[in-house]
Amino acid sequence: MASVDRAAITKFVYQRLADPSFRDCLTAKARDGSRPIIVALRDDPVRALLADVAAMGGTANVAIPALNGVVVLAVKPEPVRHRASGSEPKPEYLTADCTVGVFLERLRLDGGEATYRFVVRGPDRKTKHGSAEVVALAG
Repeated sequence: MASVDRAAITKFVYQRLADPSFRDCLTAKARDGSRPIIVALRDDPVRALLADVAAMGGTANVAIPALNGVVVLAVKPEPVRHRASGSEPKPEYLTADCTVGVFLERLRLDGGEATYRFVVRGPDRKTKHGSAEVVALAG
């Protein structure tokens, strides 16, 4: 994975689809049962990634290049929930203005296993919520 060329990474990801263990990492399923895949680069803004996910229907498996392969994230919409005070830990929120690389660094600092919630205010000023969780570090 020496190249950070989106086309080369996309080709790598599609070649990995022949491996059943890699396909098992694609846990985000669309309503029609498909498992959409998006390739994101570390310099991509999270806002652009979330727009790509929205264009895919709101759910996608995101493959991001790493040193030894790719990191696979499951990104899906999240219904707004009201939690009882003290009943659940406070969710982790990230701004959609950060880059995918910053998001991955935050993930590394949090031990590699976490669910993050994104709050994006669209041009219509409506707030949208979604979540992303690491499914696997797949080589």
